[in-house]
Amino acid sequence: MYTWSLPPSDLSPIGNDGPAYGALRSGDCAGAGSRFSVVPSPQDIPYGLSNPRVVILLSAGVAMCRADEPAAGSLFSLAIDQWGTAGLDKPWYPQRPGATDPEDRVTDRPPGYGEAECDLYRTLTSVLEQVDPDGVECPGGPVPEYRTRDYPAAAGDYTITVYDNPLTLDDESLIVPEDAAQPPTDQESEGEIEGEGEPAPAPEPAPEPSATP
Repeated sequence: MYTWSLPPSDLSPIGNDGPAYGALRSGDCAGAGSRFSVVPSPQDIPYGLSNPRVVILLSAGVAMCRADEPAAGSLFSLAIDQWGTAGLDKPWYPQRPGATDPEDRVTDRPPGYGEAECDLYRTLTSVLEQVDPDGVECPGGPVPEYRTRDYPAAAGDYTITVYDNPLTLDDESLIVPEDAAQPPTDQESEGEIEGEGEPAPAPEPAPEPSATP
């Protein structure tokens, strides 16, 4: 029987991906879950995480950490149904432990192995589907992007980017900032995945994740 146990992984990426994974791996369910307890401002990258899929996968990991497998399964399905598995392998990671040069990467491993998002995906797949995690593949390709809209500022020649939060039912990118000049034109981003040119589908209504304390 395959049980919940995260492998060692590269925690060096900028942002909260690495620290959140580290908290989960240490068994600190509350610490990992606390990262989702404060709803981010629509003008901030949601929870400081690198992409919308990893937001949902980490929420599934928190649920699994708390032994709530049904919630973990629902969140996992949501993440993969909406954003697929492309970009689970990021060739610029993992860095070799203790390396000071970002170019010093681990190369003698299957694609994605040793990277936090891939290792989280592999472990969730292993537990939910009862398969060997070492047989789970992590494809490369374009990483999913957040759904965003750019609003021209009322004062100054710049735009204000507003992000949708993948953990909520609403589309926060539609919230017009108070300091915006006007609603955006057709030149807003709708969550396009780089290299694909097609908008990512809007997330289905997510179950109220037990990852939120």
